[in-house]
Amino acid sequence: AEALHRRALAGREAHLGANHPDTLQSMNNLAALLRQQGKLAEAEELQRTALAGRETQLGADHPKTLESISHLSVVLQQQGKLDEAEGLHRRALEGGESQLGAKHPDTLTSANNLAFLLYKQGKLEEAEQLYRRSLNGRESQLGFGHPDTLISVFNLADLLEAKGSFMEAGQLYVRHFQGLEELHGPNHTLTQRSRSNLERFQREHGPVG
Repeated sequence: AEALHRRALAGREAHLGANHPDTLQSMNNLAALLRQQGKLAEAEELQRTALAGRETQLGADHPKTLESISHLSVVLQQQGKLDEAEGLHRRALEGGESQLGAKHPDTLTSANNLAFLLYKQGKLEEAEQLYRRSLNGRESQLGFGHPDTLISVFNLADLLEAKGSFMEAGQLYVRHFQGLEELHGPNHTLTQRSRSNLERFQREHGPVG
């Protein structure tokens, strides 16, 4: 996959130019793969180049530019560059709100991503507000059993457990497990992982009422 992404990028650079939208998309795609492989320095370099190109060609608030902002922020976060990552997460969220609307799936993803970073920074109150916003929006826009909704369910449960709000956290863990079981079946890896986490929670905090 990496070899094909590099071939596509090289071909588009040669035939379309370095700043053509299709070239920038290939750059974004390769960077995303490199991030998954843990090649974070090269992924960051490519995402910065793609972002600069999209800002020039499409504008600062174009959805594709916001996509690059979001992807770069994740790469920076993985490298521990939290202050810059937070600024980009906030820019992606604000841009999504203004260009796509507060309840667009991409905007809700930006809210979830910013909440995750804030949680890791110990900013639990703002993180909780954003997690709840993401969950409520995904429930209304995508449905209760959508995979993205279930991610928001788990994220909020995890944060509430860290805050000591065990009753609501436990209820959300149950919902997460039941949702995955209905979506994927009882033997799916994600379902089994959720079951193990729920059992861990009950051992530590007691049965979920």
